[in-house]
Amino acid sequence: MVKGINRLAACAMVGLLFMTVDHGFAQPIVTVSGNGGFDYQPSVIRPWADPTARIVVFERLGAGLSGDLLVTSSDDGLVWADPVTVVGTAANERHPALLQTGESSFQLFYLSNATGAFRIHRASSEDGQTFVEQGPLVLGWPTGGEINPHVIRQDDGTLVMTYHRLSGAAFIARSIDDGASWDTDRVQISPANAALPRLAYREADGRYLLVYQTNPGNNQLQMWTRTTADPTVWTSTPEQIGLNGNNHDGFPLVQADGRFAIIWARVAEGAFQIFSSESDDGLTWTEPRQQISRPDLANVQPHGLLKTHGVIDLYWGAAQDQAGSDFAIVRQPRPPLSGSAGNRTRPINQVRWPGELSIHSPGVMVHALPALGGETLVIGDWYGVIHAVDAVSGKLQWTYRPDDAGILIDWPGMT
Repeated sequence: MVKGINRLAACAMVGLLFMTVDHGFAQPIVTVSGNGGFDYQPSVIRPWADPTARIVVFERLGAGLSGDLLVTSSDDGLVWADPVTVVGTAANERHPALLQTGESSFQLFYLSNATGAFRIHRASSEDGQTFVEQGPLVLGWPTGGEINPHVIRQDDGTLVMTYHRLSGAAFIARSIDDGASWDTDRVQISPANAALPRLAYREADGRYLLVYQTNPGNNQLQMWTRTTADPTVWTSTPEQIGLNGNNHDGFPLVQADGRFAIIWARVAEGAFQIFSSESDDGLTWTEPRQQISRPDLANVQPHGLLKTHGVIDLYWGAAQDQAGSDFAIVRQPRPPLSGSAGNRTRPINQVRWPGELSIHSPGVMVHALPALGGETLVIGDWYGVIHAVDAVSGKLQWTYRPDDAGILIDWPGMT
Protein backbone atom coordinates (compact mmCIF):
# COMPACT_ATOMS: atom_id res chain seq x y z
CA MET A 1 0.00 0.00 0.00
CA VAL A 2 2.85 2.38 0.87
CA LYS A 3 4.47 1.80 -2.50
CA GLY A 4 1.21 2.67 -4.25
CA ILE A 5 0.92 5.92 -2.31
CA ASN A 6 4.53 6.78 -3.12
CA ARG A 7 3.85 6.31 -6.83
CA LEU A 8 0.79 8.54 -6.63
CA ALA A 9 2.93 11.23 -5.05
CA ALA A 10 5.50 10.81 -7.80
CA CYS A 11 2.77 11.20 -10.41
CA ALA A 12 1.66 14.41 -8.78
CA MET A 13 5.20 15.84 -9.13
CA VAL A 14 4.99 15.48 -12.90
CA GLY A 15 1.94 17.71 -13.01
CA LEU A 16 -1.52 16.88 -14.36
CA LEU A 17 -1.48 13.24 -15.37
CA PHE A 18 -3.37 12.11 -18.47
CA MET A 19 -4.00 8.69 -19.88
CA THR A 20 -4.20 7.71 -23.52
CA VAL A 21 -6.45 4.72 -23.99
CA ASP A 22 -6.62 2.27 -26.86
CA HIS A 23 -10.11 0.74 -26.74
CA GLY A 24 -9.25 -2.69 -28.03
CA PHE A 25 -10.55 -5.18 -25.49
CA ALA A 26 -13.93 -5.99 -24.00
CA GLN A 27 -14.64 -8.21 -21.03
CA PRO A 28 -16.19 -11.66 -21.43
CA ILE A 29 -19.94 -12.03 -21.76
CA VAL A 30 -21.59 -12.73 -18.37
CA THR A 31 -24.95 -14.49 -17.99
CA VAL A 32 -27.38 -12.36 -15.98
CA SER A 33 -30.66 -14.29 -15.95
CA GLY A 34 -29.59 -17.90 -15.52
CA ASN A 35 -30.20 -20.74 -17.97
CA GLY A 36 -33.09 -22.77 -19.28
CA GLY A 37 -35.64 -20.01 -19.87
CA PHE A 38 -36.84 -17.85 -22.71
CA ASP A 39 -35.54 -14.59 -21.22
CA TYR A 40 -35.99 -11.38 -23.14
CA GLN A 41 -36.10 -7.62 -23.03
CA PRO A 42 -33.83 -6.44 -20.16
CA SER A 43 -34.34 -3.09 -18.47
CA VAL A 44 -31.33 -2.06 -16.40
CA ILE A 45 -30.68 0.65 -13.82
CA ARG A 46 -27.83 1.75 -11.58
CA PRO A 47 -29.18 2.32 -8.02
CA TRP A 48 -28.46 5.81 -6.74
CA ALA A 49 -27.05 4.55 -3.44
CA ASP A 50 -24.53 2.20 -5.06
CA PRO A 51 -23.25 3.17 -8.54
CA THR A 52 -21.40 -0.14 -8.93
CA ALA A 53 -24.56 -2.21 -8.42
CA ARG A 54 -27.14 -3.12 -11.07
CA ILE A 55 -30.81 -4.08 -11.02
CA VAL A 56 -32.26 -5.82 -14.08
CA VAL A 57 -35.91 -6.59 -14.76
CA PHE A 58 -36.62 -8.82 -17.74
CA GLU A 59 -39.46 -10.83 -19.21
CA ARG A 60 -39.51 -14.62 -19.14
CA LEU A 61 -41.79 -16.11 -21.77
CA GLY A 62 -43.73 -19.30 -21.31
CA ALA A 63 -46.17 -21.27 -23.44
CA GLY A 64 -47.79 -19.15 -26.12
CA LEU A 65 -45.16 -16.43 -25.46
CA SER A 66 -47.08 -15.22 -22.42
CA GLY A 67 -44.67 -13.46 -20.09
CA ASP A 68 -43.87 -12.83 -16.44
CA LEU A 69 -41.45 -10.20 -15.15
CA LEU A 70 -38.42 -11.20 -13.07
CA VAL A 71 -35.77 -9.20 -11.26
CA THR A 72 -32.13 -9.93 -10.53
CA SER A 73 -29.37 -7.79 -9.08
CA SER A 74 -25.61 -7.65 -8.76
CA ASP A 75 -23.10 -5.75 -6.66
CA ASP A 76 -20.53 -5.63 -9.42
CA GLY A 77 -22.13 -6.89 -12.64
CA LEU A 78 -20.14 -10.12 -12.50
CA VAL A 79 -22.11 -12.30 -10.06
CA TRP A 80 -25.91 -12.16 -10.21
CA ALA A 81 -28.59 -13.19 -7.73
CA ASP A 82 -31.07 -15.87 -8.71
CA PRO A 83 -33.96 -14.16 -10.52
CA VAL A 84 -37.27 -13.88 -8.68
CA THR A 85 -40.70 -13.06 -10.07
CA VAL A 86 -41.92 -9.53 -9.39
CA VAL A 87 -45.03 -9.52 -11.61
CA GLY A 88 -46.43 -12.93 -12.46
CA THR A 89 -50.11 -13.64 -12.95
CA ALA A 90 -52.24 -15.54 -15.43
CA ALA A 91 -52.11 -12.41 -17.61
CA ASN A 92 -49.43 -11.65 -20.20
CA GLU A 93 -46.92 -9.21 -18.66
CA ARG A 94 -44.06 -8.08 -20.87
CA HIS A 95 -41.76 -5.26 -21.97
CA PRO A 96 -40.52 -3.83 -18.64
CA ALA A 97 -39.25 -0.29 -18.21
CA LEU A 98 -37.54 0.17 -14.84
CA LEU A 99 -36.30 3.39 -13.27
CA GLN A 100 -35.59 4.95 -9.90
CA THR A 101 -37.54 8.05 -8.87
CA GLY A 102 -36.35 8.58 -5.28
CA GLU A 103 -33.92 7.31 -2.68
CA SER A 104 -36.42 4.56 -1.78
CA SER A 105 -38.70 4.70 -4.78
CA PHE A 106 -38.57 2.53 -7.91
CA GLN A 107 -41.14 2.38 -10.70
CA LEU A 108 -41.72 -0.46 -13.14
CA PHE A 109 -43.84 0.05 -16.26
CA TYR A 110 -44.92 -2.82 -18.50
CA LEU A 111 -47.67 -4.01 -20.82
CA SER A 112 -50.38 -6.33 -19.50
CA ASN A 113 -53.75 -7.67 -20.56
CA ALA A 114 -54.85 -8.22 -16.97
CA THR A 115 -57.89 -5.96 -17.50
CA GLY A 116 -58.81 -7.49 -20.87
CA ALA A 117 -57.20 -5.43 -23.62
CA PHE A 118 -53.53 -4.52 -23.43
CA ARG A 119 -52.72 -1.51 -21.31
CA ILE A 120 -49.54 -0.09 -19.83
CA HIS A 121 -49.36 -0.90 -16.11
CA ARG A 122 -47.21 0.32 -13.23
CA ALA A 123 -45.75 -1.42 -10.20
CA SER A 124 -43.84 0.36 -7.42
CA SER A 125 -41.12 -0.66 -4.98
CA GLU A 126 -39.14 0.71 -2.07
CA ASP A 127 -36.04 -1.41 -2.69
CA GLY A 128 -36.09 -2.37 -6.38
CA GLN A 129 -36.67 -6.01 -5.46
CA THR A 130 -40.27 -6.38 -4.25
CA PHE A 131 -42.94 -4.61 -6.31
CA VAL A 132 -46.61 -3.82 -5.67
CA GLU A 133 -48.86 -3.69 -8.72
CA GLN A 134 -50.65 -0.35 -9.13
CA GLY A 135 -52.84 -1.15 -12.15
CA PRO A 136 -53.14 0.38 -15.63
CA LEU A 137 -52.18 3.94 -16.52
CA VAL A 138 -54.79 6.41 -17.72
CA LEU A 139 -53.38 7.83 -20.96
CA GLY A 140 -56.56 9.18 -22.53
CA TRP A 141 -57.58 6.23 -24.70
CA PRO A 142 -61.21 5.06 -24.52
CA THR A 143 -60.20 1.54 -25.57
CA GLY A 144 -57.14 -0.57 -24.80
CA GLY A 145 -54.19 -1.13 -27.08
CA GLU A 146 -51.21 0.72 -25.54
CA ILE A 147 -48.05 -1.41 -25.51
CA ASN A 148 -44.26 -1.40 -25.23
CA PRO A 149 -43.46 1.48 -22.86
CA HIS A 150 -40.05 3.10 -22.62
CA VAL A 151 -39.58 5.65 -19.81
CA ILE A 152 -36.78 8.12 -19.06
CA ARG A 153 -36.31 10.47 -16.13
CA GLN A 154 -35.04 14.01 -16.72
CA ASP A 155 -32.91 15.91 -14.23
CA ASP A 156 -35.92 17.90 -13.03
CA GLY A 157 -37.74 14.67 -12.13
CA THR A 158 -40.13 14.67 -15.09
CA LEU A 159 -40.83 11.22 -16.50
CA VAL A 160 -41.25 10.95 -20.26
CA MET A 161 -42.76 7.79 -21.72
CA THR A 162 -42.97 6.62 -25.31
CA TYR A 163 -45.26 3.78 -26.38
CA HIS A 164 -47.29 2.69 -29.37
CA ARG A 165 -50.76 1.39 -30.08
CA LEU A 166 -51.30 -2.12 -31.38
CA SER A 167 -50.85 -1.86 -35.18
CA GLY A 168 -50.77 1.91 -34.72
CA ALA A 169 -48.58 4.96 -34.33
CA ALA A 170 -46.16 5.93 -31.55
CA PHE A 171 -47.09 8.40 -28.81
CA ILE A 172 -45.55 10.26 -25.90
CA ALA A 173 -46.78 11.14 -22.40
CA ARG A 174 -45.28 12.94 -19.39
CA SER A 175 -45.62 12.65 -15.62
CA ILE A 176 -44.58 15.01 -12.84
CA ASP A 177 -45.54 12.75 -9.92
CA ASP A 178 -43.18 9.80 -10.42
CA GLY A 179 -45.50 8.00 -12.83
CA ALA A 180 -48.67 7.91 -10.73
CA SER A 181 -50.53 10.06 -13.29
CA TRP A 182 -49.82 11.11 -16.87
CA ASP A 183 -50.98 13.70 -19.32
CA THR A 184 -53.74 12.50 -21.63
CA ASP A 185 -52.80 14.60 -24.67
CA ARG A 186 -51.92 11.53 -26.79
CA VAL A 187 -49.20 13.39 -28.72
CA GLN A 188 -48.29 11.38 -31.82
CA ILE A 189 -44.55 11.22 -32.47
CA SER A 190 -44.33 8.99 -35.57
CA PRO A 191 -45.81 9.98 -38.95
CA ALA A 192 -47.62 6.65 -39.27
CA ASN A 193 -47.59 3.16 -37.74
CA ALA A 194 -44.49 2.42 -35.70
CA ALA A 195 -43.17 -0.05 -33.14
CA LEU A 196 -40.79 0.04 -30.18
CA PRO A 197 -40.45 3.84 -29.88
CA ARG A 198 -37.66 4.78 -27.48
CA LEU A 199 -36.31 8.11 -26.34
CA ALA A 200 -33.08 9.70 -25.15
CA TYR A 201 -32.72 13.22 -23.76
CA ARG A 202 -29.58 15.36 -23.92
CA GLU A 203 -29.69 17.75 -20.99
CA ALA A 204 -26.87 19.90 -22.39
CA ASP A 205 -29.02 21.33 -25.19
CA GLY A 206 -32.49 20.08 -24.31
CA ARG A 207 -32.77 17.84 -27.38
CA TYR A 208 -34.78 14.63 -27.54
CA LEU A 209 -33.85 11.73 -29.81
CA LEU A 210 -36.53 9.25 -30.83
CA VAL A 211 -35.88 5.89 -32.49
CA TYR A 212 -38.55 3.49 -33.75
CA GLN A 213 -39.02 0.74 -36.33
CA THR A 214 -41.45 0.10 -39.17
CA ASN A 215 -42.28 -2.85 -41.38
CA PRO A 216 -42.40 -1.96 -45.10
CA GLY A 217 -44.36 -5.15 -45.75
CA ASN A 218 -41.56 -7.65 -46.33
CA ASN A 219 -40.56 -8.16 -42.66
CA GLN A 220 -37.21 -6.49 -43.37
CA LEU A 221 -37.72 -3.94 -40.65
CA GLN A 222 -36.52 -0.37 -41.04
CA MET A 223 -35.33 1.88 -38.21
CA TRP A 224 -35.89 5.64 -38.03
CA THR A 225 -34.90 8.60 -35.87
CA ARG A 226 -36.42 12.01 -35.20
CA THR A 227 -35.34 14.88 -32.96
CA THR A 228 -37.06 17.78 -31.25
CA ALA A 229 -36.49 20.36 -28.51
CA ASP A 230 -40.18 20.20 -27.55
CA PRO A 231 -41.58 16.74 -26.78
CA THR A 232 -45.08 17.94 -27.69
CA VAL A 233 -44.05 18.98 -31.22
CA TRP A 234 -42.49 16.54 -33.70
CA THR A 235 -42.02 18.06 -37.16
CA SER A 236 -38.56 16.86 -38.24
CA THR A 237 -38.27 14.50 -41.20
CA PRO A 238 -37.50 10.95 -40.00
CA GLU A 239 -33.98 9.75 -40.82
CA GLN A 240 -33.37 6.09 -41.61
CA ILE A 241 -30.63 4.19 -39.73
CA GLY A 242 -29.00 1.31 -41.59
CA LEU A 243 -30.26 1.86 -45.13
CA ASN A 244 -30.54 -1.83 -45.90
CA GLY A 245 -31.00 -5.14 -44.15
CA ASN A 246 -33.24 -6.14 -41.27
CA ASN A 247 -32.97 -3.72 -38.32
CA HIS A 248 -34.77 -4.19 -34.98
CA ASP A 249 -34.90 -3.05 -31.38
CA GLY A 250 -33.23 0.38 -31.44
CA PHE A 251 -32.08 1.76 -28.08
CA PRO A 252 -30.89 5.41 -27.94
CA LEU A 253 -28.54 6.94 -25.41
CA VAL A 254 -26.33 9.97 -24.85
CA GLN A 255 -22.64 9.13 -24.55
CA ALA A 256 -20.08 10.64 -22.20
CA ASP A 257 -18.84 12.96 -24.96
CA GLY A 258 -22.37 14.27 -25.56
CA ARG A 259 -22.94 12.45 -28.84
CA PHE A 260 -26.12 10.53 -29.49
CA ALA A 261 -25.79 6.80 -30.09
CA ILE A 262 -28.15 4.01 -31.04
CA ILE A 263 -27.55 0.32 -30.44
CA TRP A 264 -29.76 -2.19 -32.20
CA ALA A 265 -30.12 -5.71 -33.60
CA ARG A 266 -29.27 -6.23 -37.27
CA VAL A 267 -29.05 -9.45 -39.28
CA ALA A 268 -25.43 -10.42 -39.98
CA GLU A 269 -23.44 -13.66 -39.76
CA GLY A 270 -26.58 -15.74 -40.06
CA ALA A 271 -28.52 -14.17 -37.18
CA PHE A 272 -29.21 -10.88 -35.39
CA GLN A 273 -26.04 -9.22 -34.08
CA ILE A 274 -25.68 -5.97 -32.12
CA PHE A 275 -24.66 -2.85 -34.05
CA SER A 276 -24.25 0.82 -33.18
CA SER A 277 -24.25 4.19 -34.89
CA GLU A 278 -23.50 7.71 -33.63
CA SER A 279 -24.55 11.26 -34.39
CA ASP A 280 -23.81 14.77 -33.15
CA ASP A 281 -27.21 16.15 -34.07
CA GLY A 282 -29.45 13.09 -34.38
CA LEU A 283 -29.79 13.69 -38.11
CA THR A 284 -26.55 12.49 -39.71
CA TRP A 285 -25.37 9.07 -38.55
CA THR A 286 -22.16 7.11 -38.84
CA GLU A 287 -22.10 3.84 -40.74
CA PRO A 288 -23.34 0.86 -38.67
CA ARG A 289 -20.55 -0.65 -36.59
CA GLN A 290 -20.84 -4.19 -35.28
CA GLN A 291 -20.46 -4.47 -31.50
CA ILE A 292 -21.37 -8.11 -30.82
CA SER A 293 -20.45 -11.09 -33.01
CA ARG A 294 -21.97 -14.50 -32.21
CA PRO A 295 -22.35 -16.14 -35.64
CA ASP A 296 -25.61 -18.07 -36.16
CA LEU A 297 -26.84 -17.08 -32.67
CA ALA A 298 -29.45 -14.34 -32.29
CA ASN A 299 -28.75 -11.23 -30.19
CA VAL A 300 -31.75 -8.98 -29.61
CA GLN A 301 -33.26 -6.18 -27.52
CA PRO A 302 -30.04 -4.43 -26.40
CA HIS A 303 -30.08 -2.05 -23.45
CA GLY A 304 -27.10 0.22 -22.80
CA LEU A 305 -26.12 1.85 -19.52
CA LEU A 306 -23.44 4.54 -19.55
CA LYS A 307 -20.48 3.92 -17.26
CA THR A 308 -17.42 6.03 -16.48
CA HIS A 309 -15.11 7.16 -19.28
CA GLY A 310 -17.58 6.36 -22.01
CA VAL A 311 -17.74 2.62 -21.36
CA ILE A 312 -21.17 1.18 -22.25
CA ASP A 313 -22.58 -1.50 -19.95
CA LEU A 314 -24.39 -3.53 -22.60
CA TYR A 315 -27.22 -6.00 -21.84
CA TRP A 316 -29.24 -8.01 -24.34
CA GLY A 317 -31.17 -11.22 -25.01
CA ALA A 318 -28.71 -13.82 -26.31
CA ALA A 319 -29.86 -17.03 -27.97
CA GLN A 320 -28.32 -20.14 -26.45
CA ASP A 321 -29.07 -22.30 -29.48
CA GLN A 322 -29.39 -21.76 -33.22
CA ALA A 323 -33.09 -22.62 -33.12
CA GLY A 324 -33.75 -19.57 -30.95
CA SER A 325 -35.71 -21.63 -28.43
CA ASP A 326 -33.61 -20.64 -25.41
CA PHE A 327 -32.57 -17.06 -24.63
CA ALA A 328 -30.61 -15.67 -21.67
CA ILE A 329 -30.04 -12.08 -20.58
CA VAL A 330 -26.32 -11.38 -20.78
CA ARG A 331 -23.99 -8.49 -20.04
CA GLN A 332 -20.75 -7.24 -21.52
CA PRO A 333 -19.11 -3.87 -20.88
CA ARG A 334 -18.10 -2.31 -24.18
CA PRO A 335 -15.58 0.46 -24.91
CA PRO A 336 -16.92 3.80 -26.18
CA LEU A 337 -18.96 3.06 -29.28
CA SER A 338 -17.19 5.41 -31.66
CA GLY A 339 -15.12 3.61 -34.27
CA SER A 340 -13.39 6.87 -35.14
CA ALA A 341 -12.64 8.05 -31.62
CA GLY A 342 -9.19 6.50 -31.59
CA ASN A 343 -7.17 6.99 -28.44
CA ARG A 344 -8.73 9.05 -25.68
CA THR A 345 -6.87 11.39 -23.33
CA ARG A 346 -8.51 12.21 -20.00
CA PRO A 347 -7.18 13.90 -16.86
CA ILE A 348 -6.54 11.27 -14.24
CA ASN A 349 -8.00 13.62 -11.62
CA GLN A 350 -11.41 12.91 -13.19
CA VAL A 351 -11.20 9.31 -11.94
CA ARG A 352 -12.88 8.83 -8.57
CA TRP A 353 -11.11 7.14 -5.67
CA PRO A 354 -11.54 4.66 -4.10
CA GLY A 355 -13.08 1.87 -6.12
CA GLU A 356 -12.43 2.99 -9.67
CA LEU A 357 -8.65 3.02 -9.81
CA SER A 358 -6.36 0.20 -8.83
CA ILE A 359 -2.90 -0.89 -9.86
CA HIS A 360 -1.88 -4.45 -10.67
CA SER A 361 1.81 -5.26 -10.70
CA PRO A 362 2.84 -8.56 -12.29
CA GLY A 363 6.32 -8.12 -10.95
CA VAL A 364 8.46 -5.82 -8.87
CA MET A 365 7.11 -2.33 -8.23
CA VAL A 366 9.00 0.37 -10.12
CA HIS A 367 9.22 3.66 -8.25
CA ALA A 368 10.84 5.92 -10.80
CA LEU A 369 7.98 7.41 -12.80
CA PRO A 370 9.73 7.61 -16.20
CA ALA A 371 10.65 3.93 -15.89
CA LEU A 372 7.08 2.65 -15.45
CA GLY A 373 6.24 -0.19 -17.78
CA GLY A 374 4.25 -3.41 -17.85
CA GLU A 375 1.96 -2.48 -14.99
CA THR A 376 -1.81 -2.43 -15.18
CA LEU A 377 -4.21 0.43 -14.64
CA VAL A 378 -7.77 -0.50 -13.67
CA ILE A 379 -10.76 1.81 -14.14
CA GLY A 380 -14.11 0.34 -13.25
CA ASP A 381 -14.50 -2.76 -15.40
CA TRP A 382 -11.50 -1.97 -17.58
CA TYR A 383 -7.82 -2.54 -17.10
CA GLY A 384 -4.76 -2.30 -19.26
CA VAL A 385 -1.00 -2.57 -19.44
CA ILE A 386 0.92 0.64 -18.88
CA HIS A 387 3.46 0.96 -21.67
CA ALA A 388 5.12 4.29 -21.01
CA VAL A 389 4.88 7.57 -19.15
CA ASP A 390 6.13 10.81 -20.62
CA ALA A 391 7.87 12.61 -17.75
CA VAL A 392 7.40 15.99 -19.45
CA SER A 393 3.74 15.83 -20.51
CA GLY A 394 2.66 13.34 -17.84
CA LYS A 395 0.81 11.21 -20.39
CA LEU A 396 0.25 7.60 -19.48
CA GLN A 397 0.00 5.24 -22.46
CA TRP A 398 -1.78 1.93 -21.95
CA THR A 399 -3.93 -0.65 -23.69
CA TYR A 400 -6.53 -3.12 -22.48
CA ARG A 401 -5.64 -6.74 -21.90
CA PRO A 402 -7.76 -9.77 -21.00
CA ASP A 403 -6.01 -10.78 -17.79
CA ASP A 404 -5.32 -9.11 -14.48
CA ALA A 405 -2.73 -11.36 -12.90
CA GLY A 406 -0.67 -9.57 -10.29
CA ILE A 407 -0.84 -7.83 -6.97
CA LEU A 408 -3.79 -5.51 -6.43
CA ILE A 409 -3.06 -2.18 -4.76
CA ASP A 410 -5.92 0.28 -4.24
CA TRP A 411 -5.27 3.99 -4.27
CA PRO A 412 -6.88 5.39 -1.10
CA GLY A 413 -8.37 8.71 -0.25
CA MET A 414 -8.54 10.91 -3.31
CA THR A 415 -11.88 11.99 -4.85
